[in-house]
Amino acid sequence: MVVPGNPRAKGHKRKEGDEFIAYPDAGVICGQVEYYRDDPFTIANPVALFEVLSPSTQIYDHHTKAEQYKKIPSLAYYVMIDSEQVRVEYRKRVDQATWIEFAPLEDAGDTLSLSLTQEIMLSLAALYEGVDFGDEE
Repeated sequence: MVVPGNPRAKGHKRKEGDEFIAYPDAGVICGQVEYYRDDPFTIANPVALFEVLSPSTQIYDHHTKAEQYKKIPSLAYYVMIDSEQVRVEYRKRVDQATWIEFAPLEDAGDTLSLSLTQEIMLSLAALYEGVDFGDEE
């Protein structure tokens, strides 16, 4: 199941005590959805999370969110999609403490492949369909 981020909370985060709660742009869940503290906008068991990077959020998404997302036991992939060019960066959990960062995908002909309960293949052409980067020639 693919779960969109909370559109009302786009770009927002909450910190409750020592807890860090962020709202990704989208996520994938395999199996039954588990909510954190019964909050229907906070999924506790994602296997993949997606963030669309913008100039104002990319450093935060690359570092702060990435480090916090690594603490989610079920998370297998963290995918960052650039909003200003065709570029997808992704990381895969190898074991509880180890992540692999793959070389960025930068061609519309590339395919992002996520090995979950079944293989999910997303073409960059489909991810960026309809996106106008406003390139000037």
